[in-house]
Amino acid sequence: MSALGHFLEEEGIATTIISLIRVHSEKVRPPRSLFVPFELGRPLGAPNDPAMQKQVLKAALDLLDRDDGPSFIEDFDYDGAYQEPTEDWQNPAADMAVDTDVSDMAAARAAVRTEVAALRPLYDKAVAQSGRDPVGTSGLAMEQIADYVTAFLGEPPESPPDGARADISVAMILRYAADDLTAFYLHATSAGSLTRDLTPSSVQQTDWFWQQTAAAKVLIALRAKWMDSDNTGLKTVCGRFMIPHMQIHGLGL
Repeated sequence: MSALGHFLEEEGIATTIISLIRVHSEKVRPPRSLFVPFELGRPLGAPNDPAMQKQVLKAALDLLDRDDGPSFIEDFDYDGAYQEPTEDWQNPAADMAVDTDVSDMAAARAAVRTEVAALRPLYDKAVAQSGRDPVGTSGLAMEQIADYVTAFLGEPPESPPDGARADISVAMILRYAADDLTAFYLHATSAGSLTRDLTPSSVQQTDWFWQQTAAAKVLIALRAKWMDSDNTGLKTVCGRFMIPHMQIHGLGL
């Protein structure tokens, strides 16, 4: 998008972008760029915070009134409050089997299934609250996802499971299943708890998933197992798309 801005400007169309990776904007030098210090995938800040989202959008659109060219980066004026942890938030994984040995595929599968079952009531609450169900890209039910993702701790399945999309490869189904798995956990925590609406901050939420769940331990193990594989599809999916860039650095992977 940064490069595209130059072509649009040459045609007389003013452009502005929201940047999540500053070094990319510094290298490509889009005409106008608003840098925001949020996680990848959340350019407008925390979910369910329309006031913050409007501030970000307004700041980006305000850049259209400036002619500092040929390129500049403006830092979003942000106090960091959205990333502060929520006090008294209860970790929904506290009583789950997060110390699973991922070298034992059966144990890993059982642990993920236990987490999914425990989080299901929270997930249903979150769907009812938001009117949005973010799971479904893979076409699999959550129990199938738990089985399919953990299966790649061993030899990869030769064919997709029933219900999976028929137009994509086994490796791509794994990618979408991993995306669905992550979305399920994160959406579940957005509901707070079954008795309280206290929700974690965005950073607190993602750190919880990647550092304290068996599901994340499986995804991390899949990256380590397949990122140097001769299987091009699994090498690409697990090496590049399995774990967010910020978490790779935060976990020291």
